[in-house]
Amino acid sequence: MLRRILLSLFPLLLPIISIAQVDVNDSLVIYQDSSTTFRLDISDDPFAKALDELFKLNLFKSDQTVVRTKEYNPDVSQIPDSVFETRIRRLNSQTPLRLTYNREVRQYIEMYLRKPQLVARMMGLSQLYFPIFEEVFDKYNMPLEIKYLAMVESALNPRATSVAGAQGLWQFIYSTGKLMGLQITSYVDERNDPYKSTEAAARFLRQLHRWFNDWDLALAAYNSGPGNVTKAIRRSGGKTNYWELRPYLPRETAGYVPAFIAVNYVINYAHEHGIYPLEPAITFYDLDTVVVREPIDLRHLAEILDMPIDLLSFLNPQYRQNIVPSNDRDQYFVALPRHKWGLFIANEDTIYAFLRENTRSYTEIASRLKPGDDTPDLTQRTRIVHKVKRGESLGAIARRYNVSMSDIRAWNKLKGNNIYANQKLTIYKRTTTPAAAPVQSATAFNTTANTSNPTAVPVIRHHSDSSPKPQKSEGKVEYYRVNPGDTLYSIAKRYEGVSVEDLMAWNNLKNARDLKSGMKLKIYLN
Repeated sequence: MLRRILLSLFPLLLPIISIAQVDVNDSLVIYQDSSTTFRLDISDDPFAKALDELFKLNLFKSDQTVVRTKEYNPDVSQIPDSVFETRIRRLNSQTPLRLTYNREVRQYIEMYLRKPQLVARMMGLSQLYFPIFEEVFDKYNMPLEIKYLAMVESALNPRATSVAGAQGLWQFIYSTGKLMGLQITSYVDERNDPYKSTEAAARFLRQLHRWFNDWDLALAAYNSGPGNVTKAIRRSGGKTNYWELRPYLPRETAGYVPAFIAVNYVINYAHEHGIYPLEPAITFYDLDTVVVREPIDLRHLAEILDMPIDLLSFLNPQYRQNIVPSNDRDQYFVALPRHKWGLFIANEDTIYAFLRENTRSYTEIASRLKPGDDTPDLTQRTRIVHKVKRGESLGAIARRYNVSMSDIRAWNKLKGNNIYANQKLTIYKRTTTPAAAPVQSATAFNTTANTSNPTAVPVIRHHSDSSPKPQKSEGKVEYYRVNPGDTLYSIAKRYEGVSVEDLMAWNNLKNARDLKSGMKLKIYLN
């Protein structure tokens, strides 16, 4: 009830909301002359600090060259303005946002380009999060380029924390997160949840755009709060152009839109500067989620599933103490690599039983699990029909019924993840538990383990993904050259009836990270 009341008061509360790190008492930026542009001091810039934090993440493949020496030029100050201006003008022609080039934008471009190793990490993380952002912004009919805003806010670190306590990819402070319906408890902080925080950010940004009717001002309000932007408009004598309002905005917000434009440039033209992604350990297309029915300690689950706890914790950043709670009111999900998803489902009851026995060795438990399979046995499931509600996504429906998105696509012959209100989807919900390994007492279990080879390393084997691959069409063939910043999802959206899976099958791509700028993709049109 309280949540509904707060959301109904949303327009009235907008002037006092502050979303991210800005101190509302931060001193105003003062012009040194009458020019409408000025040079910011970004030596202690919070956006640069967020980027620096990526050095602490150890979730990348270490055997890669992310900077090609022959192409990389560390002295970016020697690059003519005309190069940056021409490229940004080209980007501006492809978006309803206003991407402007000036001295302040250049300053941030130089800042990012002088940190190639960190930009390479940020580009790698985009393979995990950009498909989520694009799907959500597409649902809300918002410019897809807003996805770059998360790079400014958090450098795509899902557990980024600002000095003001803002959290997650989209840097919500506590009060705004609660206002937007995000759950924040001692165990769960949905500001760090990649799915739910992106939904909240999209709704908030859409509301800000309706309020100011200008994307530059909406972005500024996202950073400093709409109250500060409204005050800046009053102090300026009614000006509504962001660049004219900058002297009246908090210091950080004066650099916010320039940093956003700079990130748009750097990610789309990184290859031109010899910078290439540092591939992450996993991408979005390698993931699926399971509903958790009992409390779980992720550290124990990682040991049972034979995967690094750093990776499991990174994939589930919303759980503050690596504890997944459980109650009768809420559903909680755990994101797993697809090959571990099948292993979990095949041994779910056994895993819960073992987790309740704190005296047992979890590596010994791992050796007792039977192989999992990503392909569900429909004889153990009940067929139901789900009617899609307005605003629902395929991922949310999959999480609700504890099935994978690829299953729903296969059961309903969907080409991609796009669904619409009132659409009827066939779901095969699991009703009987797969046969579980017998649960013994701790004494009997340990005795059995000790009589086997005590030096053997437990190995969990699983079936490979046996899902059928899309077949090549007999229709017209078209070739698409991959541009910088393209993703499989954004390319598939260009062609009606074409899915990410189609693109991967037609072009022998094993996963999303195989997509490279300049590559020619074969596309079959019906």
